Amino acid sequence: MMVLVTTAVSTGLRGELTRWLLEVSPGVFVGSVSARVRDQIWEFTCENIGSGRATLIFPQRNEQRLGIKTIGDAWEATDFDGMTLIRRPDLSGKEIMDEVTDRAKVREASGWSIAGRRRYYKNSIERRQRK
Repeated sequence: MMVLVTTAVSTGLRGELTRWLLEVSPGVFVGSVSARVRDQIWEFTCENIGSGRATLIFPQRNEQRLGIKTIGDAWEATDFDGMTLIRRPDLSGKEIMDEVTDRAKVREASGWSIAGRRRYYKNSIERRQRK
């Protein structure tokens, strides 16, 4: 049994995957195929992923009894003393504060918050309807 989870991929890739696997939920494919076919499906997915992401979970002879492969994602599967762990990107406090500051700068540059723009647009429509 294998599980292939895709995010933001083309409908063409999803259609090709449904030739060998069942799509039980949007972007989630499940099937029971041989290791050779599974590897070919993964190679095909890697070639056609574009800017999307994919995660493959499959049976493997180890302590966890599963293997994980990822592509196009910042989270990656790493081997740590024989166990597969998922490594997430390190977001230190400085990087988070830089992102918040950048958002504030963009908001200042536009001059209006999103709610303010909506309110202004709504009021201008109401004023036009009254005339």
